[in-house]
Amino acid sequence: RHTHTTIGTMSVTRFCAQLSSRHRALPLLRSHLFRQFRRSFAIQSQILPDIGEGIVEVELLEWLVKPGDKISQFQEICLVESDKAAVKISSRYDGTLVALNVEAGEMAKVGSVLFTVEDGSKSSSSDPPAESSSSADIPSTPESESSSSSSLSSWFSSPSSTSAEASSSSDTDRPKSTTKVLTTPAVRALAKKHNIDLSTVAASGVRGRITKEDVLNAVSEASNVVETNIEEHYASIDDVIGAPLPQKQIDSKFSTSDLSWLKIPSDPPAISSSSACPDEVIPIRGLRKSMVRSMTQSAQIPAFLYTDEVCADAITRTHLDLKSSLRDRGIRLTLMPFFLKAASISLLKFPVLNSHFSSNLKEFTQFGRHNISVAMDTPNGLIVPNVKDVQDLSIADIAAELMRLQNLGIKGRLGPSDLAQGTFSLSNIGSIGGTVTHPLVFPPQVAIGAIGKIRTVPRFDENMIVQPSKIFHASWSADHRIIDGATMARFADLWKSLIEEPSKMIIDLR
Repeated sequence: RHTHTTIGTMSVTRFCAQLSSRHRALPLLRSHLFRQFRRSFAIQSQILPDIGEGIVEVELLEWLVKPGDKISQFQEICLVESDKAAVKISSRYDGTLVALNVEAGEMAKVGSVLFTVEDGSKSSSSDPPAESSSSADIPSTPESESSSSSSLSSWFSSPSSTSAEASSSSDTDRPKSTTKVLTTPAVRALAKKHNIDLSTVAASGVRGRITKEDVLNAVSEASNVVETNIEEHYASIDDVIGAPLPQKQIDSKFSTSDLSWLKIPSDPPAISSSSACPDEVIPIRGLRKSMVRSMTQSAQIPAFLYTDEVCADAITRTHLDLKSSLRDRGIRLTLMPFFLKAASISLLKFPVLNSHFSSNLKEFTQFGRHNISVAMDTPNGLIVPNVKDVQDLSIADIAAELMRLQNLGIKGRLGPSDLAQGTFSLSNIGSIGGTVTHPLVFPPQVAIGAIGKIRTVPRFDENMIVQPSKIFHASWSADHRIIDGATMARFADLWKSLIEEPSKMIIDLR
């Protein structure tokens, strides 16, 4: 009682100093308490910051570190994805990573705790010196710290508390009847659907969390058990099918009125095909959410389709001539830079196609910069970054920028600046397949083009002789509220002439 009263009215340091001459264990108490206080102030939690553009939640794609790693300020810790772009989150602290509060694949709201760090700068402070010389002969080792903790516990304990501890210790030795299962609501729903008891599933996630793969493995094991039971249940059916019936049984018992002689299981189990993949509910998140929103808006645009056949003989020859030269500079050249440059040159003559239609339907903005969006197929779905200021770029510049965007898109690390401010769109669906497609206008833009697959087909030349020719279809969609069919046709004809005679582009190359 005296001890607790004194601690409540004076500092721990002063109290320990006064009693250290009488109690050998008090210096250990002082050191122990200071370590606990110091550690409590050294723990720092980093929250998900506001990354702008009205984003309230993100999906955590990947952790770049693991608990126990030493991290430093400004080090990249994780990769998150919103419906606009993927962003890397950096640490605000130096120290040791203690815990990850969000699993990969989960959603995190702005302001929630992402991870916890033990601040290295605060944990490195030295312990306060002992006031009594009696503690000088006690070594400062992990073993001594452990023994000091136990001696402190025994020093303050009473006979009643000792018996209580012994009782609780005996209770601890007994196995617990219930355990808390750590997992996400989606995984719980999947387990409930397949009648899987989560307490029996082996966890492989961080901090003992049960992941979706753990549940699917449990479902697979349960299916194997069911198949084994089915085989045992129907083992007797071989006796019915394989053994011939005696003639007497055939004459006396084979009738539609009495089939009691036939051994049919009374309650056959339900048989499910193990080869069928389990159903899966996939939430709409990240960039896919942005695609859902924009394509829903696209379906409301009264667009028309214009398509034409384009000869690619000359452009493929030019491409082959320049390809090796750019390869030496570390640039991979495709036909797409030529298509983008031809579109930019054509937009100079038909600038109305390089516009944004306002949401109030009262005006549209015609842009001088040609930020041409390019539809890309990535593991995360369709993304539409844009090459900015194509009117000022050369073929090599465009090719280098496309390489950069493609690499970032595959890794899921395109930034907001790569996706924003597009003014016109072009899609090369022919790299996958298909000859003609109907592209959807990407709002608030007013026009888009799509390139089909290049095929070698027979065509008449100027002497009316059939020759093999490389042909593809260019399809153009435009918002009919602003763009009329004649304007779109003239733009497409100019673009076609530049592709069929690429030397014309030299005049406008910069």
